[in-house]
Amino acid sequence: MDRLKDTLTRISAQMRVLTVSQRLVVALCTALVVVSVLWLLKWSAVPQRVAVLEQDFDYARLSSAEAALRANDISFETIGQRVYVRAEDQDNAIRVLHESDAVPQDGRIDLDALIKDTNPFLPESERVFARTVAKGNKLAQIIRSNPLVADAEVVLNPEQKRRLGAPPDVPTASVIVTLKPGSEMTPAMVQGFASLVSGAVSGLKAPNVSIVDGRTFRHYAVPSPEDAVAQGLLDEMKRHEAHLLAKVVETLKYIPNVLASVTVDLDNTTQTTETQRFDKPEVSKEESFEESSSRAESPAEEGVYANVGTGISGGSGGGTSSTERRSTDFADAKLAEKKSVVQFAPGRKRVTASVKVPRSWIVSVFKVGKPEVEKPTEKDLEPVAAQERARIQASVAKTLMTDAKDVEVDVYPDTDAQGVALNAALGAALPSSSSAGATGSDAWGAVGTYGPQAGLGLTALIALFIMARIAKKSAALAAQGSETSRRGGDGLDALVAEETAEVLGTAEFSEEALEGKEVSPETLKSRNLVAQVSKLVEKDPHGSAELLRRWVQEQT
Repeated sequence: MDRLKDTLTRISAQMRVLTVSQRLVVALCTALVVVSVLWLLKWSAVPQRVAVLEQDFDYARLSSAEAALRANDISFETIGQRVYVRAEDQDNAIRVLHESDAVPQDGRIDLDALIKDTNPFLPESERVFARTVAKGNKLAQIIRSNPLVADAEVVLNPEQKRRLGAPPDVPTASVIVTLKPGSEMTPAMVQGFASLVSGAVSGLKAPNVSIVDGRTFRHYAVPSPEDAVAQGLLDEMKRHEAHLLAKVVETLKYIPNVLASVTVDLDNTTQTTETQRFDKPEVSKEESFEESSSRAESPAEEGVYANVGTGISGGSGGGTSSTERRSTDFADAKLAEKKSVVQFAPGRKRVTASVKVPRSWIVSVFKVGKPEVEKPTEKDLEPVAAQERARIQASVAKTLMTDAKDVEVDVYPDTDAQGVALNAALGAALPSSSSAGATGSDAWGAVGTYGPQAGLGLTALIALFIMARIAKKSAALAAQGSETSRRGGDGLDALVAEETAEVLGTAEFSEEALEGKEVSPETLKSRNLVAQVSKLVEKDPHGSAELLRRWVQEQT
C-alpha cells in the first residue's frame, strides 16, 4: 500500500511539471487504453456463435426451435431467420431440433459445409467414399451429444440405381445407438435420429433408416406412411377419448367413486358440404294482349236440333269470340349466400359413453328426501335411481355433444341391502386358510415395500452407536492428556522461563536490504565469550573484577 502511495505521489509530481496540452494528451491516451481494455474484456466474455443450420427458418418453426433450445438449456441468439449457438453446442442443437421436429420444411442438413474437403487429387470414387464416411462420423457425433447416449455409429448407403424390370435401389442407412445404463429408447428419440440421418442424405427417407439398440440389438424404425396412418388414427382416437373422458369426469365430480368410459368412432374421410341460397326471382318483362274473331251463320230451319245456344245478331245468324293472353319473363335469381363446410379427417363419427354410479350415492340422495328411512329397499330406491340416471344421461350427452341414447347410465352395487360395503362383506366371508394366505402375502408385500427403508434406518442407528462410542473414547483420552499436561506444567513453565531471553526492543520496518556477512568459528566463539563475560559482570561485578585481575596477572 505504501509503495502504491509513493508511485502515485511521483506521478502527480511529474504531472505538475507538464503543460496543459501535455496533460490533455496523457489523459486522452489513458482513457483510450482503459476503453480498449474494457472492450477486450467484454469481447472475450461473449462466446463465438455459429449458425445451427445454413438455412432460413420459417417463423412457425423458428418459434418451435427457440422453445426447444431454451428447454434444453442451450444458449442461442436469433438473427433474422437463423439461429446461432456456441460452436461446442452445434451438434447438440442439431439433435435437439430434429427430436423436436423444429427443422426447416425441407429438413436437410448441409453437412458439406460442416465437413472439410479431402484431398482434391484423389479419384472421384475415393473422394465420394471419404465424404460418405465423414458424414456418417459427423452424424454419429451429433447423436452422441444426447445425454442418454453412450456411443453411436452411422453407416450410410447413398447409392441410387435404376434397374429395368426390377425395383430401383434407394438410399439406406443404419444407426447403432448404445444407451447409457438405465436408459430406454423412446419413440421421440427414434423419430429424431431417423429425421437427422434422412435429412443429411439426398433421397433418403426416414422409414429407410434402421436404428438398432447396441445393447439389446432390438430394431427400431419410423413407420411407413401407410402404417403411420393407422398408428396416427389410433393415437388420435386415444387422444379424443382421453379428452372427452376428462370432461365427463369433471362434470360428474360431485359423485364419489363414479366410473366412466368414453368410446369415439372416427371418420377418416374429408368431406366438403356446400350450401347455396338464392333470392326470389324478379320480373324482367311482362306483356298482355287480346285476340277476337267473328263468323256469320244462316237462319235456322224448322225442325229438331241439338241443344245449342242461339245467337242474336240483327236479322241474320252469326258469332264472335275473344281471347286474352299474358306473357311474363323472369330474370335469373341472384345468389344470396354460399357456405362451404369442410370436415377434415379424422372427424368424430359417433361418441358413446358409459357411466356407472355407486349404489351408496343413490342411498345418500334418497336419505336427503326421506331421512327417517334407515335401510331403504330396492323398490324404495328405484324412483330416485331413475331420476338420477335421466339427469346424468342428459348432462353427459350435452357435455359430449351427442344423443342421449348413446349415453348409458347404470348403478353398480358397492353396498348390499343392509348398507355394508361389499369388499368388507367379501373379506368376512373368506375362509381362514385364504385369510392366512392373504396375511402372509401382505407380510411379504410389506417387507418388499418397507424393507429398504427399514434397512437404511437400521444402518443409520448402527452408525450413530459407533460414533457415540468413538466420541466417548476420545473424551476419555482428552481428559487423560489434560491431566498429564497439568502435572507437567510447572516444570515446563520453569524451563520456558529459564530459556526466555530478555526482550531488548522491537525491530522497525525498513525497505533497505540486509547484508549477510560470513562469520568464522573463532569469531563466533569470541562473541559468545564476550556475551558470557558481560552477563557475569552484570550479575557479580566484584567477582568478575577479581577474575579479570587474576587473568591479567597470569598473562603478565
